[in-house]
Amino acid sequence: MFSEEEQGMLRGSSNSRTMVSEFYDKPISGKGKRAFKLVSGAWCTLTQVLIPSFCQGPSSYPAAGWQPRQGTSSLDGLRGYAAVAVMNYHILYAFQPAVFYGYGLPGTAALECARPEDRNEHNLWLHQLPIIRLLYTGTWPISIFFVLSGFALSYKPLRESRKLEAGGDVNTTTAIVSSLVRRPFRLYGPPLMISFITMMSIQLGAYEPGRAISSNRSIVSVIEEIHHKRFHTLGLQILDWLHQTWRMLNVFWWGDLHNKYDVHLWTIPTEFRCSLTLFLVLPAYLATRPIMRKAFLAVLIVYVYALDRWDVALFYAGMLIADTAIPAWQSQDGAEPAKRSRYYLIRISRAFLLGLSLLFLSAPDFCIQDTPGFEIISRLIPSSDPAPFRFIPNLGGILLVALLAHTDASNRLVSLGFNSPFPQYLGRISYSLYLVHGPLMHTVGYALFPLFWRITGVEETWRYVVGFAAAYFVFITITIWTADLVCRTIDEPCVKLAKIIQERISL
Repeated sequence: MFSEEEQGMLRGSSNSRTMVSEFYDKPISGKGKRAFKLVSGAWCTLTQVLIPSFCQGPSSYPAAGWQPRQGTSSLDGLRGYAAVAVMNYHILYAFQPAVFYGYGLPGTAALECARPEDRNEHNLWLHQLPIIRLLYTGTWPISIFFVLSGFALSYKPLRESRKLEAGGDVNTTTAIVSSLVRRPFRLYGPPLMISFITMMSIQLGAYEPGRAISSNRSIVSVIEEIHHKRFHTLGLQILDWLHQTWRMLNVFWWGDLHNKYDVHLWTIPTEFRCSLTLFLVLPAYLATRPIMRKAFLAVLIVYVYALDRWDVALFYAGMLIADTAIPAWQSQDGAEPAKRSRYYLIRISRAFLLGLSLLFLSAPDFCIQDTPGFEIISRLIPSSDPAPFRFIPNLGGILLVALLAHTDASNRLVSLGFNSPFPQYLGRISYSLYLVHGPLMHTVGYALFPLFWRITGVEETWRYVVGFAAAYFVFITITIWTADLVCRTIDEPCVKLAKIIQERISL
């Protein structure tokens, strides 16, 4: 039936199957078992690290029955929203000048106050309306970050001091020292590691496609971020990275220190300087009577703002909010329900303050005095303010954080909008999201958006929007996955390391 050649092939195939069968039937040696266990263990660890935490079950992602911490959990959710907004801002400002302006800015006014290249732009997009534009504006998140940092750093010492006032045996100095020792590791550890990875990416050529695209003004038509230089050798690149890192560690320079490996890292040394100024005031603050210290701190906030230190003022505002929120939480325990008239008055007041804070946070970066809805509000900005575009969002940030801190976690809006699993997850990865979105925009984003626009076309507005939406979905998926990975492998280990160091060096 078969030729001799075919019969030989069949015999060879049979011999091969026999050899494979004998291989699998042969018992594995001790070294083979150890190697197998090592490889399988490494593979399981790698897959567990690469799989996002929200895909790993309730142990890594808040479950349905999870209960938020009283008071502070809503602030974690707010931090998550702020991180997403600042990421959107840095994506959009490469392509669209609308991020800088509010809805309805008249063309005649734009000729006077807008950036020269934006004076003929259309400013009647619905997404420019107040509150809606919070999705992508980048000024209000910085205000929120700084107020929340002041709140978080002073919260534990203030809470411990309350226990001391109640007759407990608590050392508030320990709480302050603990925060002071942990702060540099918590704040500088992750960005230094991420900037090192960025440096290696630049040296390996990962920035070159984005560098070519970002210089094309027909694509990146608004803000072209710095694509840092690629040096000829790895040694020169590392030396340059060390120089940029050393500059970022200069906490005694009060200007903005822009790290060329990620210009968004200017907030890191600013946060650390402001943290030191808070730790300078906090011991004396805790040793003063509550009423007197709150009045003193209110005056100090105005004073440092008048000295053009808006960042320090926001930190102190966060401390003042924490000092007023802690006794409010304590008074809620066992308190009797308010009368119906007082209950509705409180709800109406909070709704008004919420709307006002969101309006303030929506303030445009340019031409606020000519933007409908902000003409009267803009009169609050001091004429001597060197950063007038920050003043109104700063007020909004203080107001919103104070409102959330003084609202019970069981409030329906707070519970759904800030304490549900999704915003809490965003809060968990917020720092990592802030750190990775810039380098990812340079390596992936600048190439991704033109790629989708070539597919959809840009001749009509809907084509441009569809292409942008598709590229944005892919980019944000990559960014959130990377932020989740960085959170679990860099950010959270840095927090644990800081705690271990603090415990080892403390008396």
